[in-house]
Amino acid sequence: MALIQGQLVVALDPFKDAESASRPFLILNTSKHPYSGNQYLATAISTQPREEAVQITNDDIEHGTLDKTSYVNPWAVTTIEAKDIGQQIGVLDHDVVATVLSELSSMIELQQPLTH
Repeated sequence: MALIQGQLVVALDPFKDAESASRPFLILNTSKHPYSGNQYLATAISTQPREEAVQITNDDIEHGTLDKTSYVNPWAVTTIEAKDIGQQIGVLDHDVVATVLSELSSMIELQQPLTH
């Protein structure tokens, strides 16, 4: 199953203890990922509003819907295995994906080295 950047999926949640717990994720990687098709770089989606999260509604989704207004958490990045993906929800608007990637980039940008 080859997914594309911007796809929304439901997958097992590595942030939760229960083996059957799942949640929506936004696929972040492109086909340049060395294991694309088998593993995906993704970020968690929650229904809990947080200041740093990017809000998404069904108006932002092509070919699918979410049950509630949701929030992409750019800091909650993980690798999910293709075998752990249970459902494809749709594709998030390109501009919203760009916002998520920009937020993530600002959280991991290279800092000046510490001087002693």
